[in-house]
Order: sequence, then structure tokens, then C-alpha cells
Amino acid sequence: MRELIFVRHAKSDWGTEFLKDIDRPLNERGYTDAYLMSKWYLKNKKKPEIILTSTATRALNTGLIFARTLELNMSNFFMNEKIYESSVLNLVSIIQAQGSAVKSVMLFGHNPGITETCNALTDDLFFDN
Repeated sequence: MRELIFVRHAKSDWGTEFLKDIDRPLNERGYTDAYLMSKWYLKNKKKPEIILTSTATRALNTGLIFARTLELNMSNFFMNEKIYESSVLNLVSIIQAQGSAVKSVMLFGHNPGITETCNALTDDLFFDN
């Protein structure tokens, strides 16, 4: 059985109106929270085999912070532009494409895709945005 760890990107900066959505960076709180949560994850959970991340700046930066904190070998860090604004079927397809040898995947992405995928994959829990 594969372990899936879904992480929505940290808080993004809405202060620059001319930026495209995909280019929005993290704000100060986002960086602080990403470091805090990655340190918590390192202390309390097992390191994933691979990280998959959206190419959106805010998700990529959140994923990189986790990868550095977890001391993940960067050959196990993958960007995928299809994670950005992705549907449940697309996210499941991306995860399945990793092959059966990969037992744990940490995916950095966006809502509503992450929430909808979590809800589609479990009958035990319901996540709200």
C-alpha cells in the first residue's frame, strides 16, 4: 500500500497585482509556516521516498523547504506542471505514474484539487477547504 502525503502550499503573497497566479510567491507567514511544519514533519513522521510538486512558485518553494529540511536527495524531487489547477483524476494519474516501487509520495499542490482528491480517496474522513 502506498502512503500519500498531501501538502497545500503555504500562505501566498497577494501584494503584487500584475503577477500571474502561477508566479505568486509565499509571503512572510508562508515561509515561516513552511519551515515550522517541515521541522515538525521531520521530528514526527517518516521521510517520503519522493516529493512531487506543482511548478507554481508558492508550491515549489514550499516543497523545496520541506526537501531541504528533510534532507531529501534531490534526485527524488520532481516538478510537474500538471499538478497546478489539477483535477482529482489528473492528480491520481500523476501519483499512479510513479510506479509500484514507490511506497511514499509527498505531493505539494493547490486547492481545490488536493481537498477533492483526499475526499475521493477516503470514505472515513471528509475534508473541507
